[in-house]
Amino acid sequence: MPKHSKLEKALTVFVVLLPLLAQYRSVIPGVSLGEIALLPFAVAYFAASVAKGGDRRGFFGLYVIFAMVLLANTLAVICQPFCSFSDSVSVLIRIAFYAVLIFAVRGRIDAVLLCRLLVLLAFANGFYTIIQFVSYQVSGVYLPITLPFLEVESSEGGIRLDLDSYYMWSFRPSGFFLEPSYAALFSAPGLALSLLSNKAILEKRADLFAAFVITVGLFLSTSSMGLAILAIVWIAAIFKRIVYRGEDGTTRISSPGLLAAMGIAVFLIAVLFSGLVDSSLSRVSSGGSFGQRILRGVELAQDMDIRTFIMGTGLNNLTEYVRYYGATTPYDEANLEYVSAFAGALLNSGILVFIGYMAFSAKLFLSQKDILGKTIALVFIVLCFVEAMTNSYRFAFYVVILFALYDFGDCAVSHVLCGDEERIHVFKKRGYGEASA
Repeated sequence: MPKHSKLEKALTVFVVLLPLLAQYRSVIPGVSLGEIALLPFAVAYFAASVAKGGDRRGFFGLYVIFAMVLLANTLAVICQPFCSFSDSVSVLIRIAFYAVLIFAVRGRIDAVLLCRLLVLLAFANGFYTIIQFVSYQVSGVYLPITLPFLEVESSEGGIRLDLDSYYMWSFRPSGFFLEPSYAALFSAPGLALSLLSNKAILEKRADLFAAFVITVGLFLSTSSMGLAILAIVWIAAIFKRIVYRGEDGTTRISSPGLLAAMGIAVFLIAVLFSGLVDSSLSRVSSGGSFGQRILRGVELAQDMDIRTFIMGTGLNNLTEYVRYYGATTPYDEANLEYVSAFAGALLNSGILVFIGYMAFSAKLFLSQKDILGKTIALVFIVLCFVEAMTNSYRFAFYVVILFALYDFGDCAVSHVLCGDEERIHVFKKRGYGEASA
């Protein structure tokens, strides 16, 4: 693998910390601490990438999608009677920033450091979540969910800093994140790496222990998104340990793997019947966030006129569209702008952008060469169906990780580097030129 400079290692650290630092304000209004930390890297490396001439490593269609979003928003501002350009400016700037960031950091991420940090920090957050749970159960004390020396960026920060009010209806620990779903989104790649990597990220037993702690932390958070992530990653891990290809090329079943899988299945069934995840399951079955994130988008799309279906409502103008046409649904909540990523692509930017994002997500999944990359890509796609991803740090966080796995393959997650001949072949094939020995 190529040698990375200290600046590239610092870049990698800030990319991993982005979901955590995105919760806090910077000195610039409307810009998070995570974004301001990455801004110098994005500008400098983007200029260097442009000077070198283009991106020859695939996925150019992603940047075409960003251009289509800009075009659709321009048409919406011109043609839609309710659309306000001033409302969409902040979202356009944020999309442009993350487009530049994704382009600029490609090939500059220290993939070994990336994978180690993802596992270590997901483990740390899971461990702290367990401590929060024990503290509440034993003494009724709420431990902090934010860093006291930083100012929270989220508009909901005031409510969540008052833990007595925040936990009034149910106690849902989330480690160092404002909400359990944020913790789940951050922890998913670390869980997948600790369970699915062909080589040890930390050390074999340490990886398994980290996976156990991350899993327990997500269970205790009672996040429905966390449960979905656990199901995806653990099913992939079980499949990997049961099914393997023999020396003669035939597919075989591992008896120890099958026994281990049965033990895990018994444990999961016991947890489900214990009542620990009842609140998560009840929120899904009763509509709740599922209705707001998915069903609401479907109903709004069904009632669109042909003009809005083609060009969308304009970024950050869904609220204006709803109020202008009185387009209500049974799943409306206080934040009328909030829908999932794929629903938002269709509603805000039209059918062509929606198809573009779906095609990009499919390619991202199919391009991954092993079960580790495919599992993280599948988690990303599921999150796009249920979470607001495309116009935020969440999208960039996952795309940068998946691009790193695509570009470096299993070399990225091994303590033992690939041999020079194989390494040079991989880097030439992916458009990086000669790899440093």
